[in-house]
Amino acid sequence: MIWKITVLLGLVCAVVFVALSFHFARTHAEALPSRVGAPPADFPAPMESVILTTEDGIKLHGWYAAPPGSTRAIVLLHQYGGNRLSMLSRARLFCARGYAVLLYDARGHGESEGETISLGYRERSDLLAALDFLRRRGMTSLACVGWSQGGSTIMMAAGQLPDVRAVVLESAFDTFARAIDRGFRKHTGLPGWLTGWLYTLRTEQLLGFPIEAFRPIDHIADLACPVFVISGTEDTSTWASDTLEIYEAAQEPKELWMVPGADHQDLSAFARTEYERRVLAFLERYL
Repeated sequence: MIWKITVLLGLVCAVVFVALSFHFARTHAEALPSRVGAPPADFPAPMESVILTTEDGIKLHGWYAAPPGSTRAIVLLHQYGGNRLSMLSRARLFCARGYAVLLYDARGHGESEGETISLGYRERSDLLAALDFLRRRGMTSLACVGWSQGGSTIMMAAGQLPDVRAVVLESAFDTFARAIDRGFRKHTGLPGWLTGWLYTLRTEQLLGFPIEAFRPIDHIADLACPVFVISGTEDTSTWASDTLEIYEAAQEPKELWMVPGADHQDLSAFARTEYERRVLAFLERYL
């Protein structure tokens, strides 16, 4: 009788693990559309709605604002599950200091097209479209600021950013495999290796590319510009050890700021005064 109960419990656990793996794979790969609305009227410079078209034909919705006479511009890339509103406070800060800003909804987010989310693998085409837009608008000094998925997107595109002069990476993850593990641990309390292979299998089916091909950390050394790596010391999605590996893999000049007590959250809000001081100083130094 005991062995029957043991077998039954084992089968139940197996079914639960499979269901959890497939659920996480589906929810992380599916598009997350959201309503954004009109651009704010009280921005430091007039803001316009723009549409960017990627090399694979995806239309992205965004906002663009440029102070008169500015030739320095910053692209802002939001986190997984967010949209351009997530980067609005940063954009306001930068624009008030004279930088043109472009913030857009990544594919599968906000009001942009796209049926799936690849956490930065295909989203690098979104970034390239944004930079092309800025060049056409006469911007000659370019920088990128990316939060979480946005930071990993920048790393994936590193070899295609020859004229970008500065990059800020906030809470970026180093590999898809670790992102799976960290996320599974965070939401279930269980290590990702228990069902990671099932998650990986299903994710690869949904996205159409091998997960092993998605390792942002392998590309960061291709950045030909200064890098500022930022993360929280208590980040449960991208561990401090992951962030340190990203920093170590980057070329000089580079800077590191581990924000005391911060989790995987908006660091510009969590440590606002220090964020403004450090990030603005970095951008002013190199842009």
